[in-house]
Amino acid sequence: MEAEVVRLKNEAATRDRELEKVRDGFSRDLEKLRETAAQSDERLRATEKRALLEIDRERGAAAKLHKELDEANRRADRRDTDHRRAVEALQAQLGDARHQAGVRARQQDRGAPQAGQER
Repeated sequence: MEAEVVRLKNEAATRDRELEKVRDGFSRDLEKLRETAAQSDERLRATEKRALLEIDRERGAAAKLHKELDEANRRADRRDTDHRRAVEALQAQLGDARHQAGVRARQQDRGAPQAGQER
C-alpha cells in the first residue's frame, strides 16, 4: 500500500509539473496575444490618425476649390456684365449710326444740301 501511495504521489507530482508547464505556456501565449493586441491597437490608432488627417486635408482642399470656383463665377459674372454693357453701347452706337444714315438718305432723296455742301 505504501508503494501505491508513493506511486500516486509521483503521478500527482508529474501532473503538477505538467500542469505548471501548461500554465507557463498559457501565460506566454497570453502575453504574446496581449502584445499583439497592443500592437494592433497602436496600428489602428495610427491608421485612424492618418485617415483623419487625410480627411482634413481633403476638406481643406475642397473648401479651397469651392472658394476658387466662387471667385471664378464672380469673375465670369463681372465679365458677362461688362460684355453686356459693351454690347448695349455698340447697339446704341449702331442705332445712332443707322439714324444718321437714314437722315442723310432722306436729305439726299429730298435734294437738300448736306452740311458743308451747296446745291
